Amino acid sequence: MTDEPTEQPEQELEAQESERPKRAKRVKLIDVRRVKRSGAATCVQWEQGGLSRRAWVPTEEVRDNQVSAESLEAGVPEGFRWEERVTFAFDVAALARGLYRRGIFTHQDVVANKPGCMAAIHEAVSPVFRELLSIEE
Repeated sequence: MTDEPTEQPEQELEAQESERPKRAKRVKLIDVRRVKRSGAATCVQWEQGGLSRRAWVPTEEVRDNQVSAESLEAGVPEGFRWEERVTFAFDVAALARGLYRRGIFTHQDVVANKPGCMAAIHEAVSPVFRELLSIEE
């Protein structure tokens, strides 16, 4: 008897490989919060890259407040991605003008005149708010 390996036909090797137990695909689970439910779908919220996201997924996909990353990706998004839709910038110079006009030049001035400081912020941010209102779905 020899110690030489015996050759197996290619079909036999393929059959043996297909009989081997396949490794279970590792599923990445994401922690979510249930926001609302409608029929067989649930709106969930989760954090991604420091931003909150929402999507509608099949209710049966939500288990122990977790959903697979794949299901979240396939879900129907809820709401806007503000970071993609908002194309304007805050005008810091407008804020500075508002503060100076109200006599606010130092930290002590801010503490002493909080309502004036808030009014200057509101005035400077008003164009941003108007722009938000103009965004259409």
